[in-house]
Amino acid sequence: MKIFDLNVNNFGGIHDKKPQINDFSSPWEYKAERDTFQKDPQRVVAMEAIACAIEKEKPDVVILQEFDVNGPTGKKLAQRLYESSYCPIYPHKEEEDAFEKTPSITIMFVKNFAVDRYFSPGSERKAWKWCGIGIDDLLISGVHFPAGKEYLYDVERYAKKHKNEKLIIIGDFNIATNEWRARQVKDHEFHERRQWLLETMPGLGYFDAVDGEEPTYFWTEKGEVKGTTIDHVLISPALQEKATVTARVISRAELELSDHAVIIVSIEE
Repeated sequence: MKIFDLNVNNFGGIHDKKPQINDFSSPWEYKAERDTFQKDPQRVVAMEAIACAIEKEKPDVVILQEFDVNGPTGKKLAQRLYESSYCPIYPHKEEEDAFEKTPSITIMFVKNFAVDRYFSPGSERKAWKWCGIGIDDLLISGVHFPAGKEYLYDVERYAKKHKNEKLIIIGDFNIATNEWRARQVKDHEFHERRQWLLETMPGLGYFDAVDGEEPTYFWTEKGEVKGTTIDHVLISPALQEKATVTARVISRAELELSDHAVIIVSIEE
């Protein structure tokens, strides 16, 4: 099985970010800026590049975070994948009409498989950042972790419950594993989250298939491009025993689709 994972940055490409409502003094200002962002022709350019990358890789499962489900570009990509025989899977066992006022979600597209859908292990407020499915005896969870520690504990309980099943958790954890970043950041919560990934989850037997120093997220600071490793692939002990799982991070030099790198996961039993 092949899985294609990418945080698509709401089709903002490498640099553009979708407006956030908390940055505006009124909802009307926010809506105007959001509409301008969504209708920018560059959104289509970014979407086309992502679609081409998916078509080239021919994955069985596509996982996309920060997917602008209500924007015209998101709808175009969903339709294009549907025409290529991919079925959309919405988070938290929801249907498409549940996201009328939602800016972005974690979504999956699955090809030629019978799929069971699962609820998020977290609260309703964070549920749309998690998309969980089952294909035969394999559990696949696409994630986009919010800030704070509450959701880490929710996922930890879920992972502990399913450690004896074939479970893989893939996506944007918002937890940097790089040593240089750890030395640079003094924030206590940053280090607690990092410890959760580097110590707590391995303590449960979970292995991260992504090299902890290989950049998966990029930004520009004072004219210099920097990168951290915040996208990860956690594999349960049971899956490690029964299959060979590899994660290939496609470098920014090779492919620029978003401010995140594409991760291609292969599962061979």
